[in-house]
Amino acid sequence: MNSSSKRSSHAFNARAATIALAFCAVGPAKANPTARFWCRVLAVLLLGLSPAVANAGIVFFSGDDADDVGHCTGSSCGGLYPAVFSFSVANSASPGTGILAIGVNGGQAASSLASWNNPANGGPGATVTILTNPAMISTVAFTDFAVLYIPSVDLHTSGGLTQVQLNALNTRQADIVDFVNDFGGAIIALTEAEKPNAYGWLPIPVQTADRIHTNVCPTAALTTALAPAATCANMSHNFYHTVFTGPPGFLGLDILATSTDSPVGDVVLLGGADVLIGGQITLSPRSAMNPIGTSHTLTAMVLELLPPNNPIANTLVTFDVLSGPNAGTTGTATTNLNGIAMFTYNGVDVAGVDQIQASFVDSNGTSLSNIVTKEWVVGQITLSQGAATASLCTDHSITANTHQSLDPFSPLAGELVNFNVITGPNAGAFGTSITNASGNASFTYTGMQLSGTDQIQASFEDGGQTVLSNILAVAWSPSGNDCNLNGIPDECEQNSGCCQLDSDCDDGLFCNGIEKCVSGQCVPGVPVECDDMNGLTLDCCDEGLADCVHTPIGNLRISRVVVNSGDNSRPVGGGYRLSPNVAEAVLSKDAVADTWLTNSHYRLRVGFLVEAADCNGNGVHDSIDIECGAPDCNGNGIPDSCDVLVGGDTNGNGIPDICEPLSCATCPGDTSGNNKTDGGDVQKFAECLFAFPNVSFDCACADMNNDHQIGLADVELFVQKLLGIIDADPACP
Repeated sequence: MNSSSKRSSHAFNARAATIALAFCAVGPAKANPTARFWCRVLAVLLLGLSPAVANAGIVFFSGDDADDVGHCTGSSCGGLYPAVFSFSVANSASPGTGILAIGVNGGQAASSLASWNNPANGGPGATVTILTNPAMISTVAFTDFAVLYIPSVDLHTSGGLTQVQLNALNTRQADIVDFVNDFGGAIIALTEAEKPNAYGWLPIPVQTADRIHTNVCPTAALTTALAPAATCANMSHNFYHTVFTGPPGFLGLDILATSTDSPVGDVVLLGGADVLIGGQITLSPRSAMNPIGTSHTLTAMVLELLPPNNPIANTLVTFDVLSGPNAGTTGTATTNLNGIAMFTYNGVDVAGVDQIQASFVDSNGTSLSNIVTKEWVVGQITLSQGAATASLCTDHSITANTHQSLDPFSPLAGELVNFNVITGPNAGAFGTSITNASGNASFTYTGMQLSGTDQIQASFEDGGQTVLSNILAVAWSPSGNDCNLNGIPDECEQNSGCCQLDSDCDDGLFCNGIEKCVSGQCVPGVPVECDDMNGLTLDCCDEGLADCVHTPIGNLRISRVVVNSGDNSRPVGGGYRLSPNVAEAVLSKDAVADTWLTNSHYRLRVGFLVEAADCNGNGVHDSIDIECGAPDCNGNGIPDSCDVLVGGDTNGNGIPDICEPLSCATCPGDTSGNNKTDGGDVQKFAECLFAFPNVSFDCACADMNNDHQIGLADVELFVQKLLGIIDADPACP
């Protein structure tokens, strides 16, 4: 069901409740207490289905003769009037349709109305019914229409409302109020300046003055709902003829626009997108906003029903909070000599919107005021920053300020603020910070390599509710060059490959040669050649010494020999391991022929081919790689670069996980990461045990005795921990 349908159903319930109450006072129900009781219950139930605010209507009273020549015809005034008509037709809760125009007698009044209804100007294109006959004005059913329109009077616009037509309209006071308050109908009316009994069709006519204004500005009540495009510039023109001066609270209507020329602040537009028109009793302020847990004061004005509508003194007024976080709160006050009664109540520590109504009883029965709202809000958080742009791969800081909702000078200290990058190239970045005595908390993060715009939002908890900040945008862009054209800004690369001097290209390594800068690009160096042409030495470049090292063969180990097919002293293809007392050596493939090594068991010709372990396939025996500086952190005779391929390198630092000290971030035995040792840790502990020696970092908590390996000793400790025999630490249950 759309909003209009809902509002119409509420209006129906209100009318049904009225009928039920009337039935209670007549016929069989009047004489039968039981029947009278149940018909009143029915009425209450029907009213309970019909919140009063839902029955309110759309009201727009302008002191401008906007339909006069050169004023707001068509899309002038920022399209104000087509927007108001379109909103009113679309959102009226009245069961009727179209626009009823009272007193449009041709001329400029007729042409302006047609231009505002024209869809080409933003109008609704609704069916328009014009009534000029006073007799018909006195009898027409307003509920057959969605919108009631009253043009400027004929003193200010040709073809405008005449005095006779105004008098006929004034007789419909009760029907017009019912149309707005009970049926949710919309009403749009222009100036009635200089006419007797102006706005007499209201329950208590608004008080006006005939005063000329040229410059006016809209309020948020106008631009938020009715006419978003209205501005000071497009609403200012010659002339506004009527200013609204009372009664206090303006019958519950909002101020929609005020003057900015002398006298400043005159009210020139009244109304609202969802209002009840007050009568004998008017409650104000119509809407307000307070921090939770503070107090709120309401003012009721009680006036006589008949002109001159004098104030009623010494009358008891009842105030009721109908709905919202403070529903059920009630109070009474007696009107003073000016007909004013005031009521103050304290809000609970819960955010939400209260709906409040006042009432009093006189000889005419119970009179209800308009319904007003009080919004109770939690604290506020606002994000601020310096520049809205930042350079890639740099840090950017954002500050959040928390304060009382209605007082930015009342900071909230000690609040935990969450910062989140919700979209953009750095989406997912987050951080927390505690507000200082000024209510400020800061967040700094580093932009990645991708250009784009981040959207950042902060939040904190207040009164059990999450309070969200405004969203800030930070645009990341490169500040330098991309000399290698790889799409990554130079400042984001440790070694961009771009240079001006040879020193810009130096990678700090000796053995791979001296890098050069050629035409702005780094060119790799020529690896250092260490061959001394001696077949009895093994030659390599030592990075630590920054020099060549020549190792005699006799100092190295032979691991396996394949007999050369050209040597008849050994079977072709035969192979064997040298006995332990053979001189340790590894023979180079290009060793000088006819060189012999002997021991008590074998004689080996150097020219023979030596087949050796070469895990990285670089043509050099693993032991020679290690001898020449290749890391072997665990001393297993295999370079770390090969251990990484087999055993893993979780953090990607080139050191096998088996050589990394394990560090448990939670509790010993807590392999599942839930800050306690329990049955959920058994499976992972077993996997870590059987994975040894190739232990990854996620097995750190399985190392119960911190000896950087996982074995049977850890099993015993794990079982004791699991059974609660050891470690009764509350932090690690």
